[in-house]
Amino acid sequence: MQFKPIITAILVLLLLVAASGCTTKETTKNESGSSTGNSNVDVTINSNYTSQSTKTGYQYLVFDVTVKNLNEKDSDIGNPNYFKLTTADGSVYEYSYLSSLSNAISSVSHTNPGEKVTGAVAFEIPKNAQPTKLQYNDYSNQVVINLTSVTSASTGSSVPSVSSEKTVGNKTIFTSSRGYSITYPKTLKTDYSTDPSTLVELYVFLTPSSSVDGVTVATRNLHTGESLEDFRATGVNDLQKFSNFQQISSQATTVDGKPAYKIVWQATVPTQMPSGSTQNLAIKSTQIYTVNNGIAYVIGYKATQDNYDTYIAQAQQIIDSFKFIS
Repeated sequence: MQFKPIITAILVLLLLVAASGCTTKETTKNESGSSTGNSNVDVTINSNYTSQSTKTGYQYLVFDVTVKNLNEKDSDIGNPNYFKLTTADGSVYEYSYLSSLSNAISSVSHTNPGEKVTGAVAFEIPKNAQPTKLQYNDYSNQVVINLTSVTSASTGSSVPSVSSEKTVGNKTIFTSSRGYSITYPKTLKTDYSTDPSTLVELYVFLTPSSSVDGVTVATRNLHTGESLEDFRATGVNDLQKFSNFQQISSQATTVDGKPAYKIVWQATVPTQMPSGSTQNLAIKSTQIYTVNNGIAYVIGYKATQDNYDTYIAQAQQIIDSFKFIS
């Protein structure tokens, strides 16, 4: 889904953070909000890249994946023929043996719960194709991973990012290649950036009737020698540029055990409305600054001042679910 900036506050933030058989058990990772089952395997995308194909106008799209046996005895996992890739035009691509992968995934027989296999799967697709789904189907279990697309600077083609959404029960877990995961109710509307220059990656809307009230996650690489305090100070300084800015509170805190800094503020912010017009709205926001493994994060909740208290409990639950994965 193409991310569309909603509110000028987020623009400032960008600157500061410079079909299977009836017996198949299925797990769907952001499969357009469809229902999910209890698959006995899980599939994780670790990374991806493209490589040249000898076929004119085509390229190999390669995924490094891990397939894990969750709870089946004597199960065969990892066969590359279990993988298929779907693109935006509805085309379905099988695993390509012509890619000559040195680290290709291979089938492992008679595995027990907890055992896993890691390796690469490749698909030969047109350079202008837009991948949308990676599917693993061993005829007993199915996992479908929805893919977000970014533009490859090296090839100019569309390739999926590692970010994906996995639906478990009534929750969705968003996992990002930027080193974090965050969980929210699957009924909530989300938007995520596919533009590498847009540092607000995820936007979780807390009400279907509003394009303002929501939880956001933004990231950027830390500058050389930049500390958490440097990152926080730059952010707070930029927030003060808003009309009627008022810092309500600030405190040291932690995020998944890492040091963090939390600020609650309010201001009058020019806000882009769904109609395309701009209105000055009284906004109240919580922002948490933290760093991990060379990446700076801003985890935020913002709402109109009238709605802030209405959604703060739900927003806090989502923020508290934030976990580092690297």
